Amino acid sequence: MAWLELADVTVALGGRDVVRASCEVSAGQLVVIVGPNGAGKTTLLRVLAGLVTQRQGRV
Repeated sequence: MAWLELADVTVALGGRDVVRASCEVSAGQLVVIVGPNGAGKTTLLRVLAGLVTQRQGRV
């Protein structure tokens, strides 16, 4: 059973998709989010925290 699951999560800012993600994290797993500037790392964390609403998908 997944502790955290992202299923086809898409976030759009300014009419542009900035995040498209799917993943499954089990309890006890270590997860690292890596990418270049502007790749959407912070936006993804904001979706997980409930600060930004995704355009589609589920968390």
